[in-house]
Amino acid sequence: MEVWKARQTNLIRLIKQHGTAKKLAEILETDANYISQLKTEHRVKKLGHAFARRIELKTGMKVGEMDANVNLTRTGFDHHLLASIQEAVADLRTMEALVIKEPFNIESIAKLIAAKINK
Repeated sequence: MEVWKARQTNLIRLIKQHGTAKKLAEILETDANYISQLKTEHRVKKLGHAFARRIELKTGMKVGEMDANVNLTRTGFDHHLLASIQEAVADLRTMEALVIKEPFNIESIAKLIAAKINK
């Protein structure tokens, strides 16, 4: 899926979450007509990078989330999933290093796990 299509799909999802394009436009501090135009399938001007980042900022989304396909196909690629996996691998390596350094220091490992759970 092309990025502009993922952004459009996510915009439609946000409109549904907020009830109307007008309510979402108020949050984004933009014109409701502009929001409605962006969700139109055959729109010549696509939802661009700068406005996608603005949507994420104003709605509390993570940076890049507007670009992610929420309905991934088997060949799709989710950058957020990859980032989460990479973070988990880094955490496991940290825990492994703690165990190697101090095999019986369970307290340090427990603190690390607790910090990740409460994140």
